[in-house]
Amino acid sequence: MTSFSPFSYRLQLLRSLHEQLGKLIESDSLPEFNENPLTDKLGQLLPDLEQRDEEALYAAQQLISQLIANFPQLTPLVSRDLLWLLGGDCLHWMPDAEVEQYQQLEELYQDALVSNHEFDWVASRKALFEGKGKLH
Repeated sequence: MTSFSPFSYRLQLLRSLHEQLGKLIESDSLPEFNENPLTDKLGQLLPDLEQRDEEALYAAQQLISQLIANFPQLTPLVSRDLLWLLGGDCLHWMPDAEVEQYQQLEELYQDALVSNHEFDWVASRKALFEGKGKLH
């Protein structure tokens, strides 16, 4: 059975982003972001996301899209994996070629689930994206 959980990994990435944004505010390195409620809203969403609340998932998609649209300089803080795992409007921030690679990665994950094999998302992504081709 695969040990990878998209749900758990998405939560991990959201918690990490929340922490990074909090540190950014503490450091006062981007004053125009300090008064923005996005970090607080993300923190408030985390418990609902842990409960697999679909409305919270949609709100998280919107929040990440707002973050990227309003603070493009913070885009490097947002994991590409997070954009993919949130889906929805977050996919608009990914070029088509990258979406295609993530679709291939998702297929590999689904194959591992069906065949009851272990799956390492990060290692598979790295191999797939660096190799620019499909893994078998």
